[in-house]
Amino acid sequence: MIRLVRPGEGMEEDVMAFRREFLEAGEKEINGGRMLHHFDDYKEWLHYVRKSQKPENAVTGVRASLYFALEEDEGRLVGCIELRHELNRELEVLGGNIGYSVAPRDRRKGYGTRMLQLVAEKAKVIGIDVLLLTCDTKNIASIRTITKCGGVLEKEEKIRRRGKETSVRYYRIQV
Repeated sequence: MIRLVRPGEGMEEDVMAFRREFLEAGEKEINGGRMLHHFDDYKEWLHYVRKSQKPENAVTGVRASLYFALEEDEGRLVGCIELRHELNRELEVLGGNIGYSVAPRDRRKGYGTRMLQLVAEKAKVIGIDVLLLTCDTKNIASIRTITKCGGVLEKEEKIRRRGKETSVRYYRIQV
């Protein structure tokens, strides 16, 4: 079973080990990790995360809350998930209300589904009734996770990302 926790002091070792696992697996991004893959310094990253939680100081133009999924039995981080309280134009095209990642060694164990369910509950508490989730059409794991959580396919579009054309699926989840 997992529970969601906000990053804070005392988590540096665990968070940086979580980050290393992605990088050592050859992954260049940690979706839903509030740019964790770009930060070598935990304190700088934590400051960045905390700034993005404040409406008046939102780094990405929208307020966002970040959570880590903590495996309760083992006490280790298995995933991260970010809830974006609002959407700007950029997030409507790619990103949506939620971004998430499961650590490479913990995939295919149901953690992504449970993380999404728990964050949907948090969205409801802050007044979000419908969540937009986007994913690459080739990301079968994410498609399965989203649909298990009630995601309804709204559309599929080709967009340009980093100079390349890619196909994106858009799902809505009623919370």
